[in-house]
Amino acid sequence: MNSSNTLANLSEIPLAVGATSDAVTRYAAAEAQLEVWLSSQQSIEASCAYNEISSLMISGSLNTDRLKKAINQVVNRHEMLRSTLSADGREVIVRPQGEFGFEEKDFSGDLPDGVEEALSSVVHQQATTPFDLVNGPLLRCVLQKVSATQHKLTFAAHHLVLDGWSLAVFCQDLGHFYDTAGGVNREQLPAVNSYRDYAAKIDQYLSSDSGQADEAFWVEQFSSNGQTDIPVLDLPTENPRPALRTYEGRRFDHLLSTDLVEKVRKMGAKSGCSLFNTMLAAFNAYLARISGTDDFCVGIPSAGQAAMDQPELIGHCVNTMPLRTRIDTSQAFVAYLKSCRSQLLDAFEHQRYSYGTLLRKLAPPRDPSRPPMLSV
Repeated sequence: MNSSNTLANLSEIPLAVGATSDAVTRYAAAEAQLEVWLSSQQSIEASCAYNEISSLMISGSLNTDRLKKAINQVVNRHEMLRSTLSADGREVIVRPQGEFGFEEKDFSGDLPDGVEEALSSVVHQQATTPFDLVNGPLLRCVLQKVSATQHKLTFAAHHLVLDGWSLAVFCQDLGHFYDTAGGVNREQLPAVNSYRDYAAKIDQYLSSDSGQADEAFWVEQFSSNGQTDIPVLDLPTENPRPALRTYEGRRFDHLLSTDLVEKVRKMGAKSGCSLFNTMLAAFNAYLARISGTDDFCVGIPSAGQAAMDQPELIGHCVNTMPLRTRIDTSQAFVAYLKSCRSQLLDAFEHQRYSYGTLLRKLAPPRDPSRPPMLSV
């Protein structure tokens, strides 16, 4: 299976697959989940903005029953894929056996141009259909037949139960269970931790000395003379910013040549910087140039699974670190590159402190036209 991630969300109410009993487990939602739940309540569009989508192109013969069984095994292995939230968003409700939506669409008889359009429409439909966060299921799959030997599996889950790291775990486990159901010998998958344990570790961390130290670090980034100091980044736009934030986002992909990437990599390496660090510094410099602003914030995603040493965990564990950047446009780029490296390393040293917790601590005034603290 070769995976290509795309943003999207399902359009039709899918068939529920799997059994559900009345016995459930309840526990308090994590701070990060509550922040997403509150944002999702603003509108249908706001909720759809948290739909996580991935598509797998499957080449060769495909056994649909084995695929369904494999998905079911992944769902039952990871408790967050069997979870919903309470009506007030404060509790996670875990069912002992999971449900997931499953649809099949046959485009094999369409003309080539028609197939591409049909595949794109599935992605678009997935992106514009909200999840029922209370009743679930919070995972939906659409299997699209392109030909006898070519299929596309598009699955969508709400960000409350799955993040980018989780997508990779999902695909890895799906391949494992599909293979083993077909008689392929695979090493046993490692045990997984529960999201409840993960959330409990976060709570323990926040009250620990290291949690307090991380809080002090982030608060200091946005304080001046004892007052909260959060810069605002205004990018040049063709039209005035609307009074209310919308979700009219689009995605643009551009492929960089291998030669260019290698040159960028080597340039950064001379200053002891990773490719990510180098690209981030260039991006920040570009933002400063087009905005005329030398003090702003850029959100950097950090995987909670890695920070808490739970690599097999599926759930909402991503943390967005608000990296505050101050740029002296008179200095050479290499000088800024090195300072960006130091800043990035400092941020990752304190990555477990969540963006939502920092917002609650700083309590900045909310602007309905933009996200708090982070526009980029």
